[in-house]
Amino acid sequence: TQSRSHCPHSCHSPPRRQYLSEKRRHPGMPIRPAFGKEVVQRATQVDARWVMGFAAGVGDVNPAYFDTSTAPVAAHPLFYWAISWPIIQQRMDELLEEPLSISERVRGVHYAEDITHHRIIRAGAAVDTACSVVSAAARPQGCTITIKFVMRDADTSMLYCTQFTTLYYRGCSLGDVQHAGDSSDLALPLPLPPPVDSTAASPMFTRTIAIGPLEAHVYTECSRIWNPIHTDRAVALAAGLPDLILHGTSTMAKVASTLVHLFSDNDPSRVQRIATRALKANVFMPCTLTLRVFAAEHKDAQITVLWDVVNADQRQVITGGVFVCATAGTSRPAAEPPRAGSDEARLRELKRAC
Repeated sequence: TQSRSHCPHSCHSPPRRQYLSEKRRHPGMPIRPAFGKEVVQRATQVDARWVMGFAAGVGDVNPAYFDTSTAPVAAHPLFYWAISWPIIQQRMDELLEEPLSISERVRGVHYAEDITHHRIIRAGAAVDTACSVVSAAARPQGCTITIKFVMRDADTSMLYCTQFTTLYYRGCSLGDVQHAGDSSDLALPLPLPPPVDSTAASPMFTRTIAIGPLEAHVYTECSRIWNPIHTDRAVALAAGLPDLILHGTSTMAKVASTLVHLFSDNDPSRVQRIATRALKANVFMPCTLTLRVFAAEHKDAQITVLWDVVNADQRQVITGGVFVCATAGTSRPAAEPPRAGSDEARLRELKRAC
């Protein structure tokens, strides 16, 4: 377990020179996830500076993230990724049978995301995070690993979010394995609504998202999410990329900001789920992206929005996007108590043991 600390981030990441010089530990050695193993990050301190910095880093001026005069400021719907990032950056080896080399780590990029929000995080919270690998799959020119994160209040055990993050490792494999993982209902996310055929359907409306030339540098420092393929061109080239690319979570956060404004009246506490099927085309800077909204269904006190993002060449940057929020005036249901044997129950038992 990790000791109580102030806003952990990637300050302990290996020096830049190691990214450029280290070779693969064992050429051709497959990645082997340690299914069933759990990693816990204890009491991440969320302060107003971090919350405000994250929102500023994605250009969101919503007062909910900045106005400290009335209540502790709310965290952006994608802020959870900043909390989980230290595990991926510093402790990913604990989720694998054999550690990754630094050159393999730098080949890891965001592939998909599915976050269910149970209650909003506010400045002043301390967050416990438990995570485990739930699936892995072979992909063209690489492989994916999906990690489940469960975040709770460190003092009250209230459930904040359940997050599924899929990472794509370019040039790495699972050996002879095509797919592996935990297929139980507790381990996997709820099914997403059927995707829209974006090649045949016309969007209800679109919104332009401008990406500046320094977007990745600003987001890196404001969010405290550092991966040098986003900010160091030599590292990006060494990883096989033609240039720097923007973080997938930065693009997702900009989309979330737009959808919160359009569908939940700038109230981030109404957000219940945001997910993507895949983060596809890389985002090079500067550029202009287009958010396309295909459907917005109002049902059972919820609004479910289907969307995607394309670049100037009409290539999909994000596919199968889903955004769910409560309708105005709807109270968020209380989180269920943890079921025996669930990740949540194991986290509570671990806390008692510590």
